[in-house]
Amino acid sequence: MTRYQETNTYPQNPIIKAQTKTYSFTYTFPPNKYKIPDKYIVKTNFGKRSNQQIIKCSINYINNKPLYRIEFENQIVESKKSASKAANLYQDALNKIAQLKNPYKLHGSTRLNGIEIFGLQL
Repeated sequence: MTRYQETNTYPQNPIIKAQTKTYSFTYTFPPNKYKIPDKYIVKTNFGKRSNQQIIKCSINYINNKPLYRIEFENQIVESKKSASKAANLYQDALNKIAQLKNPYKLHGSTRLNGIEIFGLQL
């Protein structure tokens, strides 16, 4: 594996300079077409029609990195990785609640799309 060192001021400047012992190169991160603001909050109706609940999704930036958070039923799940990771932590928590309510029923391993849960689709 080739080791290289990057020099950048992203996101202020999208041009990234990188170099190894033998060569150097530059590449560009495309600018975000629509930036997600700090303290972004959306409330989403989620679930089957007979069992819908309102969840509060938020994105807060800590040291320029997003923290994805979902609040529901007096609980909170968070991910520093992605909106989908937070959505799947939410689904896992729902499965645990359902398992406690009915331990004899099998509960699926559904995965959720964080882009949709957080209302980020364009």
